[in-house]
Amino acid sequence: MEFLLFLSFLFFLGILEIFDWTNERYLAYILSFIVFCLFSGLKYNVGTDYSTYRYYYNNSMNWSIMNVNGVEVGYVCIMQLFKNLSFGFVGFWFILSLINFCFKYYIFHKYSPLLFASLLLYFVGMFLERDFDGIRQGFAMGVCYLTIPFIMRRQIVPFLLLVFLAATIHASSLVFLPAYYLVSFNISNRIIFISVSILALMVILNISFTKTMVNFLPESIIKMRLNSYMSVADSQYTKKVGLSIGLIFRIGILFLYTSINKKDFIRDEKLYIFLRNGFFLGIVLSLIFNDFDILSHRLSYIYREFQIFIVPILISFCRTRKMKLILLTGLFLYGVVLLYRYLHTDSLKDYYNYKNYLFQ
Repeated sequence: MEFLLFLSFLFFLGILEIFDWTNERYLAYILSFIVFCLFSGLKYNVGTDYSTYRYYYNNSMNWSIMNVNGVEVGYVCIMQLFKNLSFGFVGFWFILSLINFCFKYYIFHKYSPLLFASLLLYFVGMFLERDFDGIRQGFAMGVCYLTIPFIMRRQIVPFLLLVFLAATIHASSLVFLPAYYLVSFNISNRIIFISVSILALMVILNISFTKTMVNFLPESIIKMRLNSYMSVADSQYTKKVGLSIGLIFRIGILFLYTSINKKDFIRDEKLYIFLRNGFFLGIVLSLIFNDFDILSHRLSYIYREFQIFIVPILISFCRTRKMKLILLTGLFLYGVVLLYRYLHTDSLKDYYNYKNYLFQ
């Protein structure tokens, strides 16, 4: 119930935003930011990874967790810093969440014309799966998104520094390295349509080649970890994803975004190309590695969340307020469906009985 109330709260603020409530806008931004921090930062034993992250923190002074548990050195250093400052796990988690939300709010506000439409998508995607639970990857993604202004200004040094910093927190951030060059390729709409259609058909026909590709990888830690996932019978990491409602939604958004008349639609062509190419890359990675859950999600994750910027851009270009409200309502209902499915998944539902330290 608490998750649905939060989603409804964002929807209500999204309605007010469409009505151009200029005087109260930043007050609502601050209010929603505080709610995010309290909701996630002070949760009590909620989420699939909560006990794991508490274990990491309690044992953070032992460097062996890097090798035994696969925790990256940057995250270990952050934990040790808070440990040396005598913070308990709750204080550490709250401050890390606060900083993480600062990153997300800054970038969402900078590149999205409708912040609360972005937050609706963020809540049922990146927030629930990463920032609320697996914050190590969510925090690293936030650092990666901070590079977008440097990509737009073609400043490669700060871009590389931030991406490598993010990789010390979660190694999956290295997949963002090609993002710097996304603005250099103006891919034709025909190539996008044909490529995605063929790959989606391959998923429907259950054509799989991920495991074959893994066999051709050179011997490395990455190959060793992938082989360990594949060796576990019925592993959640190697299950087939299929054409989920989220993937179908993203394909539809990509096709719509690429088919809009550019002269009427594009204000910043460089940003348009960057978001389109990145979103396209995320969908392609999801489809190519569709039979290998962990690759399908982690390789595409930073790019597929470009929907947080793209969907509000599409809504903002509607000519009437009525149409904007209809689309926002559709986005809210889509979020309700995803939220219901997420919280009622057999392997997850026992972990999301929400509790908060404020009420303990």
